[in-house]
Amino acid sequence: MTLMEEQVKEQMENLVQTSNKWGNTPLHQAALMGKDEVCSFIAKHYCTEKVVRARNMWKQTPLHVAARYGKKRAFFALQMVIETNDWRAEERNTDGHDNMLHNAIAREHFGE
Repeated sequence: MTLMEEQVKEQMENLVQTSNKWGNTPLHQAALMGKDEVCSFIAKHYCTEKVVRARNMWKQTPLHVAARYGKKRAFFALQMVIETNDWRAEERNTDGHDNMLHNAIAREHFGE
């Protein structure tokens, strides 16, 4: 890898870890919008637990966000990356409240 390629990679890694005022990273936003290809790209190319399991101000990971808003394809894209890396998906938000199943049921995103 050339020096320029390394610098671009480092800049992109910093970019995918930035967050908005709600703590959502680009991966949270992609999950929220159901952009499964974007979720897969970010998760695969910048595959660190810090990126994939980042939490927003509601203590939700991108996987929680995808479940909460019924973005099934984005959910499965993220879940595949988590399983491939043998990471454990956080079942509950860190405050001990809703898990992903609660999120999906609360918004009636089941059987679709």
